[in-house]
Amino acid sequence: MSKQYNSYTEEFKKTIVALYESGKKVAELVSEYDLEKKLIYNWIKKYGKVKTEA
Repeated sequence: MSKQYNSYTEEFKKTIVALYESGKKVAELVSEYDLEKKLIYNWIKKYGKVKTEA
């Protein structure tokens, strides 16, 4: 059997990152949206807010 890969929109990815940044735990997002942890962490790296000090 071949594994089916889901394709997620950029808007969906940003929504997941926003939920994470507002305090949701990755484990909660994994179970609620049936996602893999590594996907979420990749999206956080790509779309997350970078906090830097001037």
